[in-house]
Amino acid sequence: MHDLLMTKQWLERARKDMLSAEHLLTNLRPLPAEVVCYLSSQAAEKSLKAVLAYHTFRIPKTHNFIEIIKNLALVTDVIFIEEKIADTMTIYALNTRYVDDSRDFTEDDARFAVKQSAKIMEQVEKYFSSIKATK
Repeated sequence: MHDLLMTKQWLERARKDMLSAEHLLTNLRPLPAEVVCYLSSQAAEKSLKAVLAYHTFRIPKTHNFIEIIKNLALVTDVIFIEEKIADTMTIYALNTRYVDDSRDFTEDDARFAVKQSAKIMEQVEKYFSSIKATK
């Protein structure tokens, strides 16, 4: 049994976060790079959690991408994100939340975050397309 409603909800939230990150990156100056990094990481995280939701796997309440990867390995052998990128996305998810933990995020960080998030979301989209093709 698959949870299609929950999957769609996670994907919709991921799309909204990504649209927001892209809009800020393109249109807002001075650029709030830490916000773009955060929203991008959220888009990627929610996309990955959509895969877990599809498989009715308990969604972990974590922003740690390594933990999410470990959970994904329990439901699929597809690799959506490399560990090195996962570490960086975790930094974007966590170190942008608190002033005392943050560093100065740059436009390069923001562009990288958006690019990596887009790649992850594309991988997730391909995953769901391949499932539809086999049914």
